[in-house]
Amino acid sequence: MPSTIRYMPLFHGENEYLSNPPPSDASEEDLAFYESEWAKLKEQCPHSIEFTDNIYNNNEYGEIPIWVDVCIQDEGVLPFKMAKGLLTSYDGAEAILFSKFYDFSINKFRVSHSRMHVTKYGASLEIFGKDNEQVEVDITPQFNKAIGE
Repeated sequence: MPSTIRYMPLFHGENEYLSNPPPSDASEEDLAFYESEWAKLKEQCPHSIEFTDNIYNNNEYGEIPIWVDVCIQDEGVLPFKMAKGLLTSYDGAEAILFSKFYDFSINKFRVSHSRMHVTKYGASLEIFGKDNEQVEVDITPQFNKAIGE
């Protein structure tokens, strides 16, 4: 079954409270607020949501997207495992690029093309925009889970 995660940038102070479960001593009002905010997010997104500091826009004045949905397709599991194995066994091999076996959607970004970097440590998705912007998302935990590591 394909692995899909919505990556949302972690804005410290704004949505940081959603990135972790509420503290055990939280008031009922705080718990209700936490649950209502998560309910709003789940209403917009049927799959897993992960808050991360690892979404970058390589354009100095570019905006970070509100969300990026990444789906690793089942057909990619074997090629991704083989790529990671090759990179681990050959000295000097740094990355293998893929342009298929994944899908993505991104909020408010005019996409030109994309590619997935697989390294011996994990993976990241680069999305190139039509306005010379480039967004990069670290998808290592999702990638490693998809290939069974």
